[in-house]
Amino acid sequence: MEAKMRSSLKLILGVLALVALVALVALVALVALVIPATAYNVAERDEVESLISVLRIGSPEQQMIASELLAEIGDPRAVNPLIDALKESDWRVRRDAAAALGKIGDPRAIGPLIAVLGDFETPILPSEQVQQAAAKALVEFGEPAVNPLIDAFVHKSNHVRYHTVKVLGEIGEPAIDPLIETLKSKEYGWGYRSSAAKALGEIGDARAVDPLIDALQDEYEWVRSSAATALGKIGDPGAVEPLIEALQDSHWSVRKDAAEALGKIGDARAVDPLIDALQDEYSGVRERAAEALGKFGDPRAVDPIIEFLGDNDWATRGTAAWALGRIGDTRAVEPLIEALKDEHEYVRLMAARALGWIGDDRAVESLAYVAVNGPDYKTRSEAASALEKIQAGR
Repeated sequence: MEAKMRSSLKLILGVLALVALVALVALVALVALVIPATAYNVAERDEVESLISVLRIGSPEQQMIASELLAEIGDPRAVNPLIDALKESDWRVRRDAAAALGKIGDPRAIGPLIAVLGDFETPILPSEQVQQAAAKALVEFGEPAVNPLIDAFVHKSNHVRYHTVKVLGEIGEPAIDPLIETLKSKEYGWGYRSSAAKALGEIGDARAVDPLIDALQDEYEWVRSSAATALGKIGDPGAVEPLIEALQDSHWSVRKDAAEALGKIGDARAVDPLIDALQDEYSGVRERAAEALGKFGDPRAVDPIIEFLGDNDWATRGTAAWALGRIGDTRAVEPLIEALKDEHEYVRLMAARALGWIGDDRAVESLAYVAVNGPDYKTRSEAASALEKIQAGR
C-alpha cells in the first residue's frame, strides 16, 4: 500500500511539473510574439532573452522556474534581471533569484545579495529563507565577497550585520587575514572590530588567537566582549590567562563573556578565579561563572555554588542548581531539595533535574511529592523523570 501511494505521489508530482513546464513554454512563445524586438528580430530571440522576459512578467511560479533555468545556463545577461528579481513581492521569487545569482557567480551580484541578508517579508517578520539563500550564494562567491561583507559590518540592519559574520565564518580561510587586519586597525570603528572578532571566532583558526588576546585591551567594551567570546569558541589554552585577567574588566559584559569562554576552554587554572567571580556585583557574571564551574565539575566549587541557591536573581539560582547537578557532589542534595520549593519555575525545574543527575535516595520522597503536587507541569514532569533516573541507578 505504501509503495503504491509513493508511486501515485510521484505520478502526481510529475504531472504538475509537466503542466508548469508547458505553461512556461507557452509564455515564452507568447513573449516572443508580443514583445517587439529591439536589437534583434523576434525570430532571433534566444532562450536566455525569453527566460529573462518570463522572469520579468511571469507568475511567481514561472519566475521561479525561469530563475532556476537561468542559473543552469549561467549567461551573464541574466545577472541584472535576477538582481531586479531580488525586489519582487513574492519571497519565493527573491529566494530563487538569490540562489541563481550564487550559481552564476558574477561579482555584480555581491552588493545586492548583501542587502538581501536583511530581507523582510513584513516589517516584523524576516523572510529567513531569502536571507539563507543570499548567505549561501555569498559563501559560493568566496574571496571576492570578503571585503564587501566587512564593509557591511556597520549596516543599519541588524540582520545584515548578523549574517555577514556568519557568512564570513563559512567562507573561512580567505577571510582570516582581512578580518585580522580589520580587528587590529584603529582606522575602523568599534563596530567593525567587534564584528571582525565575532567572525574570527566563527572561523576558529588559531592564527586569530594572538590578535584576539590583544583585542581584550581594546578601548571599547563591545570589542573586548566579542574578543572574549571568540577566544572561547576557538578554545586555545593560550587564552586562559588573558581571559582570567578579563574577569577583572571594568565592564560587566566583558567579565560575563570571559567567564563563559573559560568554561568552554575547560582549563583547571580558571577554577579559583571563577569561584571568585561568583561574588561579582552583576548577576549575569555570577550566572556565567556558576555555569562554567558546572562544566569543570570541580568539587571545590560546590559550597560556593550552594550559596547561590539563595541569590536574588532567579536565573543565577537556576544556573547554580544546574551546575550542582553537573558536578554531582552529594553535599548539594539537601539544598537542592529545598530549591524544589523555589518561587520560580526555572529554579524548581533545574533543581529536580540536578537531583536526578546526582541520584541520591534522599531526594526520592521530595521528588515523588513534587511529581504529583508540583505547581506546574514542567516541574512535575522533571521530578518524575528524576525519580526514574534514581530508581534505575539503584
